[in-house]
Amino acid sequence: MVAGFSERFDTEFGLVRTDAIVAVPFVAGAVAMVLWSRHSDRTGERRRHHR
Repeated sequence: MVAGFSERFDTEFGLVRTDAIVAVPFVAGAVAMVLWSRHSDRTGERRRHHR
């Protein structure tokens, strides 16, 4: 996707910048997992947090 974006808009990303762009969704997912588990531990509620 990043390569396609680069071709379509005639721009170039270096290796580090491409890696940083690709890492954003994974970092967001990791943060969401930590916050979700903290909320589950704080409330003691496991049923809705199981999925």
